[in-house]
Amino acid sequence: MNSGKNILSAALITALVSLPAISSDAATVRPGKTVMAVVNGKNITANDVTTRLWGLQGMQALNELILEKVMTDKAAELKINIPEERIDEIYKRNTGSRSEKEIDKELARTGWTAKDVKERLKNQLLINEVIIKLANISVPDEEVLKYYNASKDRLIKPETYNISQITLSTKEEAENVLDGLLNDRNAVFGAVAAEKSNNAGLRARAGLIGDVQKGQLPAEIESEIFALRPGQISKIMQTGNAFSIFRVNNISPSRQYEFTEVRDTLRSSLLEQKINANRTAVMNAVLQQSEVKVK
Repeated sequence: MNSGKNILSAALITALVSLPAISSDAATVRPGKTVMAVVNGKNITANDVTTRLWGLQGMQALNELILEKVMTDKAAELKINIPEERIDEIYKRNTGSRSEKEIDKELARTGWTAKDVKERLKNQLLINEVIIKLANISVPDEEVLKYYNASKDRLIKPETYNISQITLSTKEEAENVLDGLLNDRNAVFGAVAAEKSNNAGLRARAGLIGDVQKGQLPAEIESEIFALRPGQISKIMQTGNAFSIFRVNNISPSRQYEFTEVRDTLRSSLLEQKINANRTAVMNAVLQQSEVKVK
């Protein structure tokens, strides 16, 4: 029987799949006596910060770690495994287009490593699988279809613009390229992007950005692009330190998603709802069966 069960929280910390937020150098993990700040001549050390954090959130963090441990132990008992390929895929999807070097540098400032993040992700996936197994959760096809039919009015794919982009280092370069595109009948936007763009990614993709919808781009760019028709080219616009020219390749009107397009997403949503609905009960049951001593 669990001797510490009465003082433990039944809630599990939500999975942090994305990288830890970094706001400033103050986030870096530092030795206990390191001075973090000086206020009116008096030091605030890393120990002061740790003590304050423990007082505010220490027991909550301890409870969450205990729950995570008993649940991952249960996963091992049930012979539940998470393929490394699945963990890597989710990790890459949530770290965006940044290079491994950039990600490692950001993580190092927080005291984390890519291995730490993947281990955390693995534990959260294991916990979910334990809940699915012990609560006997399933999402049959007929349930997904019923959910789709009841949600059709919300399952609308917005109008999307398929666009390409050329970026140049100077406005003069951009003006020369735009003149060529407008005056040379043989000029092909993708070919020009592959040759002239100063962005390696755009050169490799022949300028293709892909589908975008309203709200995904800066307002000043959207106002220009969404006024174009297929085949039309934008004026020169400054984008960061570059000067860009856009082309609208195609416009797809708003429409309702087909069931096959959203089936997997809807199934995942229903599964998540059922996992969350059963989380506390399953975790309490596993906790009751575990030996935990809180000192």
